[in-house]
Amino acid sequence: TKRGYSPLFRATYKQHADIVRLLLAAGADPTARTSHGKSAMDQAHENQDTSSLFPLDAFLRQDPVEMERVKLEFPQAAANYIVLPPAHALGRSASPTRART
Repeated sequence: TKRGYSPLFRATYKQHADIVRLLLAAGADPTARTSHGKSAMDQAHENQDTSSLFPLDAFLRQDPVEMERVKLEFPQAAANYIVLPPAHALGRSASPTRART
């Protein structure tokens, strides 16, 4: 959204833990922040939503056992899971740039 609310943030905000796990299994970025600097983890803490906190924490820590558990819960979503290196590791800025002519 205009305020930077990702689907993962919105699912956390609405306390839809099953959707949080589905989005994580599909590769949603748990480190994404809104334009106000708030992450899905921040929102889960604010809501005291432990059912969202545990999977978010597992993906933030890159806990292979817990991540695999979530991915096994949603195998079709996990089939699309792609880990991309950060933009700075590729020698590019995070924002898209136009080709020079």
